[in-house]
Amino acid sequence: MDPNPMDALVAFMSKSIVSVGIIYAWTYSYNRPSKFRGGGAQNMKEEFSAYGLPSWIVPIVRIVKLTLAVCLLAGFFIPILVKPVAAILAFIMFVAVLMHLKIRKDSLFKAFPAYLILCCTIFLVLD
Repeated sequence: MDPNPMDALVAFMSKSIVSVGIIYAWTYSYNRPSKFRGGGAQNMKEEFSAYGLPSWIVPIVRIVKLTLAVCLLAGFFIPILVKPVAAILAFIMFVAVLMHLKIRKDSLFKAFPAYLILCCTIFLVLD
């Protein structure tokens, strides 16, 4: 059966959104305020603290997510990487969505990037 061109386009867009989004969030905007930060946090470390997570977890999550984002980019050339990397990221992003929901005073808008990446990674796993 021939691959559906729309699936190929959505897969390309999903890999791009996930990779660029993670790289942007964990490099350029890591120490910057964002309208998506939970609990009034001004940077990534404060956001993790707002969720009640220990400070030592931040660099671990940073390394893991950046590594997975690069692996997902490599998936453009090595397709076998896409599903396992997307599955790991889907789990991480599911936890991220739960963390956003944990802070009940935050609007769902703040969780939008996590929801978007979660949806894209689920699509990549199921594609």
